[in-house]
Formats: sequence, C-alpha cells, structure tokens
Amino acid sequence: MAGKNTRRTGARSWGGRLLTLLAALVAALAVWLSQGEAQPFEVHFIDVGQADCALVVSDGKTMLIDGGNPGDGPRIVEYLQAQGVEKLDVLVASHPHADHIGGLPYVVEHMPVTRAWLSPYVHTSATYESLLDGLDARGVAVSVPTAGETFALGGAQCQFAADGRGFDDANNASLILRVEYQAVSVLFTGDAEAPAEARALENGFPLASTVLKVGHHGSDTSTSDAFLAAVQPEIAVISVGEGNSYGHPAAETLKKLTCQVYRTDEMGTVVLASDGLTFGPKGEGAGLGLYIGNTQSGKFHRLGCQYLPSFENMDFFLRRTDAVQAGYAACGVCKP
Repeated sequence: MAGKNTRRTGARSWGGRLLTLLAALVAALAVWLSQGEAQPFEVHFIDVGQADCALVVSDGKTMLIDGGNPGDGPRIVEYLQAQGVEKLDVLVASHPHADHIGGLPYVVEHMPVTRAWLSPYVHTSATYESLLDGLDARGVAVSVPTAGETFALGGAQCQFAADGRGFDDANNASLILRVEYQAVSVLFTGDAEAPAEARALENGFPLASTVLKVGHHGSDTSTSDAFLAAVQPEIAVISVGEGNSYGHPAAETLKKLTCQVYRTDEMGTVVLASDGLTFGPKGEGAGLGLYIGNTQSGKFHRLGCQYLPSFENMDFFLRRTDAVQAGYAACGVCKP
C-alpha cells in the first residue's frame, strides 16, 4: 500500500486514493466470503472468568497453556472436544496458582497429554499435588524449562523467554513463553509481574510479538513500560472475570495499551487466527481490514471512528502493520 514517506510528502491524488479504497473494499469482500475458513495457526483465549486458559493450534498440533480455576476442567475439556482436539501435544502450567492450574487435573484425567512444562515454583496445595499425581500416573513427560529453551509445535517455534527461577513468589515464577509462527508471534506471560518482566529483558531472548497475553489479568503490577516497549504488540488480550473484586484490568494498564485490546470479560472466548502473515479475530480475515490514516494528524483509525478525517486527508491501508510502517500512530480513541 502506501510507502513509508506517504504522510511526509502530502496527500496522494484523488485517483490514487479511489483506486486504493476500491482495492480495500474488494479485499474486505473477499474476507467476508471466506469467514470461518480454518487457518493453520490459531490461539483460543478461553473464557474461564477470573483465570487463565489458552489453546494454541499449530498445523494440527495442540498446546494448552494454563487451565482456569478448580471446577473449570469439564468446561475446558468440552471446549477442546468441540474444536476437534483429541489429545494435547503440550501442556504448560505457567505457575501453580489455583486460577491457572485449577482445571488441569481434570484435563489430564480426561485427555491424553504427551508433554508438560511446569514452573520451578513448588506449591503445597492439593490442586498442585493432584496435577503432579495425574501427570505421573499417565506417564506424561514433565520438564522444568530453562530460559532460552525451545521446542516445536507443528510449524511454530516456542521459546521460554523467562523460566521463573530465582523468585520466591509464584507470580514472578511464571513461565514466559513466546510462540512464533512464520511472521506472527504470541507472548504468554502468566502472572509475571515487573520483576519477572525485568528478568526476561535481561535474558535477552526475543520478546517483540504480534499478540501479548497481558500479564496478571491486567493488574498494574505487570506490563511495565520497558517490557511493553520491548514487546510492541499489535493486539493485547486480557483474560479477566467480569466485575472481579481485584479491579482488574487496572485503568493504568489499559491506558498503556495503545494497540487493539480484547478482553474475555467483554467478549467471552477470544479466538485469533493467522495464515502466518497476519493475525486477527477468526472469521475476520486473520488481520485484514480497513485502516484509515489522517495525513494531517499522523494518526490512523478504524472505519467508523468519530475522528476520521475528510476524504482528501485519508490514507488507506489493508493491514495495521502497513499503517504503522508508513509512519502513522494509532488513534487513542478507536484503538485500531
């Protein structure tokens, strides 16, 4: 679409704008016609209330990251089965708090698991002991990773950017896992707080990601400025319960997130899909859309934003990344 110097060199001709708009509308029609098509890489942020649970599907291989609260197991297994998941190739328990591993003992009991990765933090809870017993009884290969360790999930490459070692609290002992599939990536952070984020930065492994699973349900103890600057997400997902007593997500955290934000308390289960090049909600073209730049303000917007410019000051993009690369900044109101 537009070159990087579009905004600096002034508005394009009306003819050029009309051709760009026409191309965008044609692409949007193609997206609409292809809604629901399976994509090779999908991430399902399963709505488990004030808890975490995510399913990653990569070229038919499956990984479950965390498992909600105690009692969520049947719901999670039912969701997995509805997605055609018959076994889990990988299970990751970011840390042993009940809102992250609560449903995992049931999942392990009712669905085959090939390999599990656990935080180094050892808990004394009955839920944690039940998870360990279930994994052992079924002969699941269990590992505690070290920072930088990698494994493959279909065509995706997974790397632990932080391993949770050296912390005496469970939140900061969360595993931080980055999953990369071709040109897109997702960063899972568990309940990692600022100290664990700082450790991940010190480790020096890649953090920049297309999608950020916001740490600790959007608490102000996580998503530090330095960490967010390193990740630079285009999409942020917050797994959080409606009306929770913790006040999650914090207003301060939401203010920092100038990217597109999806919340499970507002949307229910969030499913993002990718063809390896772009990322977006499943059924919406995996990232294709219509983004409109304002050549005067240097901001870009979603269609329908109250701050859209007049036509002669519009610049059109099919992908968010195109607008960013052209030098535009995201509107703080519509948060494209």
